[in-house]
Amino acid sequence: MSSRWRTAGALTFWCFVVWLGLTATFTVESIVVGLVVSILVGWLLAPLGPAAPPWRVLVALRLAPFVVYKVVRANVSLARRIWTPSLPLATGMVVVRTGFGDEDRIAAVGIVSSLIVDNQIIDMDSSRRELVYHCVAVPAEGRRYDEINGPLERRMGRPGDRKGQRDGTGGSDRRAGGDGSSGSDRRGGADGSSGLGGRGGGGG
Repeated sequence: MSSRWRTAGALTFWCFVVWLGLTATFTVESIVVGLVVSILVGWLLAPLGPAAPPWRVLVALRLAPFVVYKVVRANVSLARRIWTPSLPLATGMVVVRTGFGDEDRIAAVGIVSSLIVDNQIIDMDSSRRELVYHCVAVPAEGRRYDEINGPLERRMGRPGDRKGQRDGTGGSDRRAGGDGSSGSDRRGGADGSSGLGGRGGGGG
């Protein structure tokens, strides 16, 4: 199936959903007219560019309960840290890999993961498939992908290319602001010995 047919099909679906929402009428005549109009609009607009496929709705529904749970858990954890100053802090900035190669899903991962206060997106590099996060508590090395963006990516659908996600070659556990051996050109103003991830606000 050509890309235009796929795009036209996706646009037809979304147009028909909008039609039903605007008319709020489910008679045979309204549905038939809505389908015809949606097909025409979808076919005419298809050359303008790709459209999100309908199955993305299922991804959003699958993500919602998980994100709500993580948001509530992260806010409770942050409140506990604020009200209990004796708890150790290990804040910092880290670079993690993503298995997605397309910019829309990489951006979606960054935005959705930033709803969880534990990890806030700072920067993204789609060409290198890297995301830079500020973490309230930096996960242990080798666990950062699984604790930051990995669970979201698995629920957003199987990425087309997972190379570099789980193996050590992808640089998935690099601390942003580290020395040149990390392969990252982001230093964030920190010196090579400490990086940006101090503990308890110290400089390492």
